[in-house]
Amino acid sequence: MAKKDHYGMVLWPEYFDINLSKKMGRRISKDLAIPNVNSEDLFKACKRAGLHPENKPNKAYPSRWFDPRGCVVVMRKHSKSQTIDIVARKITKKHS
Repeated sequence: MAKKDHYGMVLWPEYFDINLSKKMGRRISKDLAIPNVNSEDLFKACKRAGLHPENKPNKAYPSRWFDPRGCVVVMRKHSKSQTIDIVARKITKKHS
């Protein structure tokens, strides 16, 4: 499980994957989501957003333990929902 501390928050690729339902972990609307997100895509988007990311490629989203896509730990600048929205817009721009 990815470490959560006072410095950062964990963002999982599943939050941004259009192929997953909200029950399966997607946290954004389908119009901002993209297919097959991995921790490298997420890391690059977080870097463009200025969130000082740290890539953790060997981690797995807890409810999808069988599909280790990794995760990214970012500096806590905003609430988690605001951070997810910012990163979603960066990922979407790159894949448009």
